[in-house]
Amino acid sequence: MPDSTVVAACADKAALFDACDVAGVPLAPRRIVSSVDALLAAVEDISGPLIIKPTDSAAYVLGHKALRFDDPVEVRAAFTAWPSDHRTLCVQRFVNGPRVNVYFAAQKGALLGAVPVEVTRTDAIDGTGYAVAGRSIEASSALRDAVETLIDHLDYHGVGCAQFMQSADRSSLSFLEINPRLGGNFKIAEACGLPLSQLSIELPMGNAVAGLADPWATRHGVRYAWTKGAISGALKARRSGQVGWAGCARLLAAAMYEVFSPCHLSLDLRDPAPTLGSYANILLGKSMARRWAPTDLEPDTIKS
Repeated sequence: MPDSTVVAACADKAALFDACDVAGVPLAPRRIVSSVDALLAAVEDISGPLIIKPTDSAAYVLGHKALRFDDPVEVRAAFTAWPSDHRTLCVQRFVNGPRVNVYFAAQKGALLGAVPVEVTRTDAIDGTGYAVAGRSIEASSALRDAVETLIDHLDYHGVGCAQFMQSADRSSLSFLEINPRLGGNFKIAEACGLPLSQLSIELPMGNAVAGLADPWATRHGVRYAWTKGAISGALKARRSGQVGWAGCARLLAAAMYEVFSPCHLSLDLRDPAPTLGSYANILLGKSMARRWAPTDLEPDTIKS
């Protein structure tokens, strides 16, 4: 991982948004709020479709990574009281378009290589949540400028993932966050020609590292899938009542189609054991939960 200063800067969304303002990185209008009254005032001020999300990138709000609203009435219904597990929340105008994850490596504030990936599906039907399918794309000049400006401004050294929302017509961007770590999705970057796993070891050790002649010259059009996440998302949507059985079947069918993507985040036919183990854990966990679930006893059956 990058050093603790960079990690702390990336984890503090409010401060990182301020850094975007200073550096000139595009960012949709937002407010950082700490009470229901301030939240409702921000909703009225920003107006239009919006997103409410934690300022802590690792946290959830009301059980979601982010909540999308189209009307202030919906916000009032959802936030009748301030969520006690949050000190602050971010209210931001919603950018209607695909999310773009840029997996990158940087050395002392200079970009070594980057792979922009457009998220085509997530585990949530409203487009929030974790990405379960996507494809590598060619970066627009605006995206290149935004990523390189942020890396330079943060004096970033190491690997990471910068996330943006891109409007449907690709004409505008809005910064979301930088993760100073690699999740499983980084495998798509390696499939596109950027050896992030090796760079994640070499850079913190201070070893000499050669970047790509053109940091953005990686393969485009490579599709990836995370089937386990897609299946879990479909079943969760069914359990929560967001979709019926027909809708759940469509989501599962999409997941099965995506299985044939050239890059699968967990499955590698040369070593399938980790993937098989992850599915086995789910089945064994549920079986054990049923077998050893606690039972309610009548008070007079309990002996001291």
